[in-house]
Amino acid sequence: LDPGVVRSTYIRDMHQIADKIHAYAPNANIVMPGMLSISSNNMVCPLNVIPEFPLGLPVPVLTSVENWLADTQRDAAAEIGATFVDVKGPSAMHSTCSTPDSERYVAGLVDTTTPNYNFLFHPSDKGSQLIADLIKPHM
Repeated sequence: LDPGVVRSTYIRDMHQIADKIHAYAPNANIVMPGMLSISSNNMVCPLNVIPEFPLGLPVPVLTSVENWLADTQRDAAAEIGATFVDVKGPSAMHSTCSTPDSERYVAGLVDTTTPNYNFLFHPSDKGSQLIADLIKPHM
């Protein structure tokens, strides 16, 4: 849980991954998308079981962690010569707490209202499409 250790380990691992990629594809353009926004206004909605009524909890630290992670990813991309694509900003209004349910990009923990997702706290089909649309210009 030491942010300095997590950051340095993440950046070290990204260097190793970039080295492996370039060993097989020396001219590869590495594009590194950030994460979708999970929280919104310091709220996270782990329970989405009532249509159009996400059940939220105030977790201000999660917003801080999301911002820290985006900064770490951006810095790692710069160090390895990759293109960082911000996903958090463009997805901010589509977090676990967003309504309508059909526009939610990230599923909750227990979620029966977010359409078409595969795993808890992961993208819905719309979230995956946003990521694809954001990285496409960099390919």
